[in-house]
Amino acid sequence: MDPCHKIKQITVKQFNVYILYVFFFISISSAQKVTINGYIIDASTNLPIPRSIILLNETGEKKSSDERGYFRFEVHTTGIYTFSVHHIAYKDAERKIVSSNLFNDTIIFSLQPKIFQSDGIIVNSTRTLSDVNNTPFPLNIVTSEQLLLQNNTTISDALKNSAGLSMVRDGAWETAISIRGMSRSNIVMLADNSRIETANDIAGALSLFNVHELEKIEIIRSSGAALYGTGALGGILHLISKRASFTDEFQLNSEMNSEFSSVNNCTSQYLAFEGSSEQFAGRFSGGYRKADNTVTPAGILPNSQFTDFNVNGSLGIRTYESQSLRLSYQRAQAENTGISGGAPISTFAKATYKLTRREFFGLDYTIPNISQAFSFLTVRISQQNISRNVEIVQTPTLTLTPHAIHSTTSAQLESKITATENNFLIIGAEVWQRRLESKREKINKANNTITGERPIPHSTFLSAGLYGQDEWYVVPNKVTMILGARYDWIHISNDETTNPEYVISNGVLNSAPANQILLWRSGTAKNESWSGNMGIQYSLLSNLDVSFLASTAFRSPSLEERYQYLTLGDGVHVGNPNLKPERSISMNAG
Repeated sequence: MDPCHKIKQITVKQFNVYILYVFFFISISSAQKVTINGYIIDASTNLPIPRSIILLNETGEKKSSDERGYFRFEVHTTGIYTFSVHHIAYKDAERKIVSSNLFNDTIIFSLQPKIFQSDGIIVNSTRTLSDVNNTPFPLNIVTSEQLLLQNNTTISDALKNSAGLSMVRDGAWETAISIRGMSRSNIVMLADNSRIETANDIAGALSLFNVHELEKIEIIRSSGAALYGTGALGGILHLISKRASFTDEFQLNSEMNSEFSSVNNCTSQYLAFEGSSEQFAGRFSGGYRKADNTVTPAGILPNSQFTDFNVNGSLGIRTYESQSLRLSYQRAQAENTGISGGAPISTFAKATYKLTRREFFGLDYTIPNISQAFSFLTVRISQQNISRNVEIVQTPTLTLTPHAIHSTTSAQLESKITATENNFLIIGAEVWQRRLESKREKINKANNTITGERPIPHSTFLSAGLYGQDEWYVVPNKVTMILGARYDWIHISNDETTNPEYVISNGVLNSAPANQILLWRSGTAKNESWSGNMGIQYSLLSNLDVSFLASTAFRSPSLEERYQYLTLGDGVHVGNPNLKPERSISMNAG
């Protein structure tokens, strides 16, 4: 049977049920607990550092070091564990260790003062929780502290000076990122492991995130399709949100920020609360911004105003031993936001986001270290809706109002396997589906008519993939090799679409106007493809290493590229439903 036919029969909801069955019938057995002890010391003086915050990433537990710099975690099995250490006077440190026996393990973190660079960073986007110093992937890591060093309007503003990145601007608020010259269509954007799927004709997806909400941003400056599937020819941009961690005792923290920018009279407020204990960990936050037109050396930039707000909430619940359930809700919304540029819009028109909104629901369930070999199992289910309502005033008598809803449902099942003490394997399955509902009205005041159109038919893009990524420390802290592969099945469908759909003349609706034509017949398309990567990293000296990465990737054409019919004043843009997937081969060395 054709694999794509199988995918068509399995809906995302069915896949979610299968994942939950797998989870609920896993039997957990842990006889003897393993104690992991550690000390936090000053790298220069070897003196203990009290009141350091130590986070065990696999379980979400947080501890504080005592006056001796000592901390202790009790875990239920041996296996892989990653630790993050934070102290206000020292650079953050992260490390991955393997607890290989049932005797007590002791680890020592030597922290450098903040004038030095961070002592190791664990990277989530490689899926294997790699140390940034021991992976051949070309990476940029931007921490929350770096994001807040300057008053940046958007995330793209904060990233524009990072190596290999440049900012693409369609307005003061509408910005995007290019990686090594590759456009936004060739970059997969993720928020907390869920794809951000929306139209790319006008930038704005990254502007729907508040920089105060982010723990860090990870950028892979190379093909990432073997990790994340279609679209990652140019790289990966992964936004990781702040979350509260479990603590031994009840803790309550708050954060407040207020900013003002004179260049556009922008006022910004942000407030967050965190509460945690052994059984729960919650974070709730929100922000609001309002800005006038931007003042430049050449004068006022018209139609550059914006107003936006965001509300975020996450709740972690300890369910059984070290297992945890996390629920997330995110909402960001912008109103009356000027669009001063953009390829599909005529330079003589005035375009405004009357409303653009992102709403996200997420559920994660994690089971750490089921056994020494089967080290981690995680289940993720999410639903994301992005709405875009635009008003384009082409002339005093002609106004266009395109609007669309982009809905993405996804489910993932991922496991981490410790093949040997120095070999880690990730295997997983992922299904996601994007649904697009778009409409457009032409309001002509000269003849008192409203013409209803569908710039893109009601359509769906369903992708299912299996992937694996192996990371082998051939010589620990010296030579690292990676090998990864992924296979994807893609099914695209669209409804029949006529143009125009209707005409309202002097208040009278006509659903079958004389000039109505069949624009797109209903149809389906199927793609399937594979991706792979292979790399090696060799540390010559403590501050010098060489690396090589070869990868192949693919990109299946988007719904817009297949079906769009745009008439926004700069000509007519017509899609092609018969487009074939793109294939790339890339190599990185340095």
